[in-house]
Amino acid sequence: MTRWLLLALALVVMAASAVFGAINADRAVLDLYVGTISLPLGVLVLGAMLVGCLLGGAVLYGAVIVPLRLKLSRAKRDIARVTPAVVPPEPPT
Repeated sequence: MTRWLLLALALVVMAASAVFGAINADRAVLDLYVGTISLPLGVLVLGAMLVGCLLGGAVLYGAVIVPLRLKLSRAKRDIARVTPAVVPPEPPT
């Protein structure tokens, strides 16, 4: 069920992006100091949003996820050191 919901959401986002790109079809010039790029405005805006999402995800991964994973592995190591391994009993046959 979740997979179908994610697929439907992805299709809606792709359709909205296509409509947004079609509405903003005017050319815009992006000056990169060493050169210029002339692309449709919709492509530039969607590209900027994509780059922002990727950079935000990279910062989130480095600032939150990696430290939490290190803390979790440290906690697991401490627990393994303090408590002995418990072997579950065999079920009766």
